[in-house]
Amino acid sequence: MTRTASTMLRLGRAWVRAHPDEWLRLKSSVENDVRRFMESGSVCDLRISPYVEMLRERGVGVDSDIRAYLSRRLEKELRADGLPVRFTKHASKIDPLMKAGGDGE
Repeated sequence: MTRTASTMLRLGRAWVRAHPDEWLRLKSSVENDVRRFMESGSVCDLRISPYVEMLRERGVGVDSDIRAYLSRRLEKELRADGLPVRFTKHASKIDPLMKAGGDGE
């Protein structure tokens, strides 16, 4: 069964409301990695999977709809803050935890 975009939005927003601390920690981790990339002159194409894995390691459930919502919301909010970030599914792109050392928090 395919879920609609409105279902993804509803589920994603509910997740953020239910996990406000995890949302802020996630956003901060991505923002810090993007700033490090910018300082080093690297591109800011990121994979969401390492960040989702950090959430799962802390016992926070993230399904594919929520994962898609989080990547879109992070892109939107960080771009509004002037940070050139884009999430991609391609494994050939940068893994932020491998490239920049990542915060983990």
